[in-house]
Amino acid sequence: MKETIGNVKLDYTCYPGEDLYSDGAVEDELLEIAKEFEESQWNRVIAERESWPILYHYSHIRKNIINWLPVSGEERVLEIGSGCGAITGALAEKAKQVTCVELSRKRSHINAYRHREKDNIEILVGNFQDIEKSLGQYDLITLIGVFEYSNGYIGGDRPFVDMLKIIRKHLTQSGRLVIAIENRLGLKYWAGCTEDHTGTWFEGIEDYPNTDSVHTFSLKEIREVVAEAEGFDSQMYYPYPDYKFPMQIFSDDRLPKIGELKELNYNFDRARMVLFDEIRAADSLIRNDLFPEYSNSFLLVLTREGAEVPKEQCIYAKYSNERAEQFSTRTEIWKTADGGREVRKIADTEKSKEFVSNMAESYSALTDQYRDFGIRMNHCKALAEGVAFTYTEGETLEQLLDQALAEGRVSYAKELILAQAELLRKAASVPFVMTDAFKAVFGDAVFDRELLCPPVADIDPICSNWIRRKDGWELLDYEWSFSFPVPVDFQIFRMLHYYLYSSTSRTALADIGLFQSAGISDSDIAVFEQMEQQFQNYIRQGRVPMRDMYETISPGVFFDIRSIGELQRKADARKIQIYADQGRDFSEENSWHLKTEDGCFKGVVRIPEHTVRLRIDPCEENCIVELKEYCFSDGIRDTEIPVVCTGRVVKEHTYYFADNDPYFLLDIPEGTEQIRLDMKIHYLGSGEKHPVSGLMKEKEALQKMLDHERMVVDEAEKNSRHYSEQAERRKRENKELKRELAELKQQLQEIEHSKVWKVYSRIKGNK
Repeated sequence: MKETIGNVKLDYTCYPGEDLYSDGAVEDELLEIAKEFEESQWNRVIAERESWPILYHYSHIRKNIINWLPVSGEERVLEIGSGCGAITGALAEKAKQVTCVELSRKRSHINAYRHREKDNIEILVGNFQDIEKSLGQYDLITLIGVFEYSNGYIGGDRPFVDMLKIIRKHLTQSGRLVIAIENRLGLKYWAGCTEDHTGTWFEGIEDYPNTDSVHTFSLKEIREVVAEAEGFDSQMYYPYPDYKFPMQIFSDDRLPKIGELKELNYNFDRARMVLFDEIRAADSLIRNDLFPEYSNSFLLVLTREGAEVPKEQCIYAKYSNERAEQFSTRTEIWKTADGGREVRKIADTEKSKEFVSNMAESYSALTDQYRDFGIRMNHCKALAEGVAFTYTEGETLEQLLDQALAEGRVSYAKELILAQAELLRKAASVPFVMTDAFKAVFGDAVFDRELLCPPVADIDPICSNWIRRKDGWELLDYEWSFSFPVPVDFQIFRMLHYYLYSSTSRTALADIGLFQSAGISDSDIAVFEQMEQQFQNYIRQGRVPMRDMYETISPGVFFDIRSIGELQRKADARKIQIYADQGRDFSEENSWHLKTEDGCFKGVVRIPEHTVRLRIDPCEENCIVELKEYCFSDGIRDTEIPVVCTGRVVKEHTYYFADNDPYFLLDIPEGTEQIRLDMKIHYLGSGEKHPVSGLMKEKEALQKMLDHERMVVDEAEKNSRHYSEQAERRKRENKELKRELAELKQQLQEIEHSKVWKVYSRIKGNK
């Protein structure tokens, strides 16, 4: 049975009638995307749907594993395990005919629909063992993420060796077999990523104790498998960060240099741990010639033993294709026929050919511009498929700076990078004026001062692009050059910015005001950062880089061992530390810790001989300490110790410490051997301004107000008592007056009733 989808042919002769494996409902979504969206829309779909399977199957970065491979265009290709077609399209674009072998009908449909415009693809659906019998010979055979499943394909005692022997029968005399596979000892697995196939930690490192269905290899092991299969010559390449999403392809002829490996966010499929700094570890491996053994992935190119080797070979490739198609490029290093080396810049898409060809013109203009200032431009010539640059040996400015920082020569590193800034300034002679061309690339920047520009601005003089020569400096890469005015300070900003913030080992230089020393103010930086953002938007043209999707697609880091270190430091900071002064002041060497439980210690502290003073640090943070017992003891009687400390009294036997260095200080009477201590510590954190500090100040302020109010009340009570005494006295006086009045009234009544008074009243009335 056969089927045609667009121009793609599907053959079901060996199909078992049902798919023997499936990823479930997500395959329906993958098929819907293949039917409904064109390739130019896939990046947008990936960004919108935020799904690992969609990223994995539809990212154009997947093609990087094969696009660098030199192909004449006349090859017949066999792709074993083509899956949903992530690599198929790249092969179809490079070769004459592509035959795919895939067990799943659903996945074959996805592949066919996404490449239905191609007329050189045939998909054989079914088990490889059944299909293999009818296969012919091919110029190129690929096993991309497939070889590790050979046990399922082939079975037997030596499935991996047998797989190679079977495939060798289908290689033409000059044909190549390409195998991409994970390194079970890859650095990323040691650093905390799960094994790619099983999703468990250290499964590959431990040589798959729980897994039979899949197996990857170390460098030594994969070479042994190839040797045992016999009849192959091999070349080893090292995709970075791995073969799934490679941005660089290294080889034994061109291994990475220190500072060159900087990728961290690549585990999009599963949550990971972070057990150490991978970038620093990678540099350590490179320094010790161990990178191949710990490369995350391998890419083997096998040929028949004794086959003619091309006189020219690509030994390194670096992709710059997270950009818009018109700017996507690939930088390659080639070993030439005469044994030399050449750097080539290749258009990664049809649309970027003009962009690449313009570099030859930039070379001429920049050479004239910098001739008198000690800067040589790396020689460039036009090629049919791009441009070629002279391969230049030597130390880069980046390497020199990193070495200086590693040796602690921060001042020298600063002088070195600032000297490069001054070299760039020498060519700046054109006043900056805003142009439409500038706005299109960098936006509408507004500066608060006049700026000078070079006639032609290469905005990429980053530190890895400077090579030190005996007679001066050489600039390597100038693809981003503009003939309209661009401030020289922006060139310098980018040089400093991309050096300082592309590695965790450069913080020493970042902390000494480097931008200001280079004459770039904070206001300049703000404008340049906006320009940089506009420039990135310009070169992307709406394409979303894969690294920008990491936060939304990847489960990210669920455990960072550095947090354990922080917890350990925190635990150490919460131990009671005792310092003994034996006549030479306090020191770390003459100190020890007391074990606490929930901040409590109750027991005896032994005092070393000849100790004259003792210092007790309850912890290394803000705290409140309750001293329930604090006394010298000779075993018979206890003597309370006067409290001298850096804290404030909160209440009786309770002290508050408002900094990270709380301590009690006590003089030791001669002959004293121990202290009885019962201490409860309430930890308040290591912040310099803990909320309790504010509460204590608030309490003090309230206490002052309370004291003032108490004075007022006391005064009022005093006055009240005075007035009360006056009232009582007057009350007594009034009572006395009333008594006297009553007596007078009584006397008056007695007079009025007397005979004398009556006679007097009659006499007076007669008058």
